[in-house]
Amino acid sequence: MRLSLVSGLSLVFVAFGSVAAQPDAPSGRLDADGDDPPSRLSLDRARTLGADASPRVRAAELERAVAESAREHAAMPRIRNPILSLRALVGVPDDAAATYAVTLGFPFDLTGRRSLRSSEADILAEEAEAQIELERIEARARATTATARVYAGQELVQIAESRVRLAVSLREATQARVDAGAATALDAMLAAQELGRAGAMLEASRRELEAARDALREVLDLGPLAPVRVEALGLPQMPPGLSLARAVEIAADQRREPQLLRLAARRLEVTEDRLFAESVSPLTISAEYEVQTNSQRLSSFGVGASMELPLAWTAQGDRAVARSSAVASAGRAELVQRSAARDAATAWRALTGTLAELRTLEQEALPATERALEATEELLARGAVDSFRLLLARRELFELRARRAELVLAAWVAHAELERAVGGEL
Repeated sequence: MRLSLVSGLSLVFVAFGSVAAQPDAPSGRLDADGDDPPSRLSLDRARTLGADASPRVRAAELERAVAESAREHAAMPRIRNPILSLRALVGVPDDAAATYAVTLGFPFDLTGRRSLRSSEADILAEEAEAQIELERIEARARATTATARVYAGQELVQIAESRVRLAVSLREATQARVDAGAATALDAMLAAQELGRAGAMLEASRRELEAARDALREVLDLGPLAPVRVEALGLPQMPPGLSLARAVEIAADQRREPQLLRLAARRLEVTEDRLFAESVSPLTISAEYEVQTNSQRLSSFGVGASMELPLAWTAQGDRAVARSSAVASAGRAELVQRSAARDAATAWRALTGTLAELRTLEQEALPATERALEATEELLARGAVDSFRLLLARRELFELRARRAELVLAAWVAHAELERAVGGEL
């Protein structure tokens, strides 16, 4: 009697175990509302959308328009607004001293402020373009990470659903054995405990999946109710020939952050020269007509030139701030470049180590666990072990499959970080 019950329970485990052993099978419920989206999002599509539609990319594009508007300063005319001066001494009480004069002057800008402003505007435009490219690189990296999180969440939900189905079958089979007198109440409680743990794991997985979907919606600027499911991801690969030394070298050459800081230093150097030029007043060339006395009118015409001498006031304070800011930006560029090299090395090591752990898991740990499960099923069929040994073996396999999903996520995160660290697509 005991052998027949154990054999029947073994068949139940084998039947439901074959479902649980396939985490890539479509899940019955991956969306909170139960509706499947019309299509799945590929990683390439997510990266493209991130580079084009990310809010931070679009904000950088708006800043480019602001930078380009600075060129209007250079388009201002060299001749400034005319200066009109009127003077009247009405001759009271000295009629002979009466004087009436009109002066019309034209200020000419003889400094290089216009060309300096043009140079500033050009560098600002370069900074804006570099900032846009930096945001696109960051957006692609964030899209990669967010997509990988959704994929890992989908995998973990499928694994949790399979575990719940197995736990339900275990509880039903155990209750049947209790009713038949072949199992104790403790067996039923342990089966109920497993079902509770599996259900809690499923709910936690669904919650984390929804959080990952919200993060992907934000990166891609999707609507709050847009359905999000992603295609299956393979494993990221280290680009051929990308050694640790080569990754550090590429990061030193391509990272946008040091380039942005060097551009800012150049712009501030030009700003210092422009501030000095603007401290020099324009040369005013004027024409003057004057009439003297009220009784016997005497008139004269003349020309003049005036200019403020830049001796004491030359925008020293503003120039000192601009000069020190330029030096600071150049120094920060060197610091950021050294940090970029370390970032590239860290990301390269993380990707290499994660891929190595994945290979060991797939080539050794998972096959060994699957063989141990098969052996446990055979022993259960012969009545050599109880059903809970099979439950423990199945749980270990679930945990390894969940670990594999987490490692795939970690590998893609490391790949995205390496791409960001070297300043370009891999």
